[in-house]
Amino acid sequence: MSDIFFTENGWTEVISGGITFDNLKILAQAICNYFRREQNYIDNFPPRFAVGFDNRFLGEKYAKEISRIIVNNGMDVYLSDRPTSTPCLFSSVKILSLTAGIMVTGSDLPYEYSGIKICNYQGSILREKSTKSIEKEVDILEKEGIEDFIVTPGQIIEFNPRNYYFHQLYSIIDIPIISKTGIDITINYINSACSNYLRDIFLKYNCMIREINNKPLIDFGNLIPNLNEKNISDLQQVVVSPRCSLQVGFLIDGDGSKLKVVDASGIVLDSEIIFCIILKHLINLEDSKGGIVIPENGSNLIRLYCENNQVEIHYINSKDGRQIAELMRTHNCILGSSLNDDFYFNINNHILEKDAILTALILLESMSILNQNLNSIFYDIKASLNIL
Repeated sequence: MSDIFFTENGWTEVISGGITFDNLKILAQAICNYFRREQNYIDNFPPRFAVGFDNRFLGEKYAKEISRIIVNNGMDVYLSDRPTSTPCLFSSVKILSLTAGIMVTGSDLPYEYSGIKICNYQGSILREKSTKSIEKEVDILEKEGIEDFIVTPGQIIEFNPRNYYFHQLYSIIDIPIISKTGIDITINYINSACSNYLRDIFLKYNCMIREINNKPLIDFGNLIPNLNEKNISDLQQVVVSPRCSLQVGFLIDGDGSKLKVVDASGIVLDSEIIFCIILKHLINLEDSKGGIVIPENGSNLIRLYCENNQVEIHYINSKDGRQIAELMRTHNCILGSSLNDDFYFNINNHILEKDAILTALILLESMSILNQNLNSIFYDIKASLNIL
């Protein structure tokens, strides 16, 4: 039995421990075998992949080795020309109509770790049934070895996935209205691959954006790239130095997938509060109609708000993001969450995957339209439910 196995966060291991070039070579071939078989069921055309990497040690070299194996199987690869976030790479898969995406990332684990996440053609992380099939392919290859394929090699096309990701975000969010409102925005990127994303998104506009820990460093500047108290405190200290009446702070994890939100008073908002604010905003948009997905033991506040606004709730007895996304797809829900700082959207043809940058932009758009801080918006939500 192989040591390569996938969870909802992909396969992660210590760099040069479990994550080695030999293991990645076997895994890359297993992925090729799986998608070659699946693609033949669809249209008999060779699969095409996007391959990306974060800012960790050896990430780019790992991505190039994976790409080499893929093209030796006669398949084309779009290889990111720079470190990128997982939602960014997965978005490019959907926009470019590729077969799948392979992301070299340690997610929000310390810098000593790396790993692999795989998405399908819709940009959603691969379901458990599919990853189990890939794991079986790995077992076979470890026993029998990798065969030499006599095929015409595919091509490696270097590209910048940010261009496609940003274009998608521009199609969802009213960036000009946010810029005109003059919100004081602070972001702590924890020196991850999505550093400077919001700055660059608002590049053409005059926005008050302060960024801290915004250099994509191999060791994250000796920070652990998750939503821990140290990183939250760093953000709070900046947010409570106001420059205008409307302000907010965002802490983005190392994968660009999850976030914490700090309001104008420096208080960290719970996931259920963020969920309600986002849902209120989506309900007010004419083109965003549908139900939601939350855990069975989810928030009474969300339940009351949904009942008050005739929003159908689909409960799930798991916090596995793969299952949340699948239930959202099946029932055409617009919003889902495990209520653990992750938010999934099914709007404007975006990927059904947790995305911290999109979450931050939706919150900013809500603040701009209502001209209120997030704590004030939440106060109005509670008032509408008579629970002040």
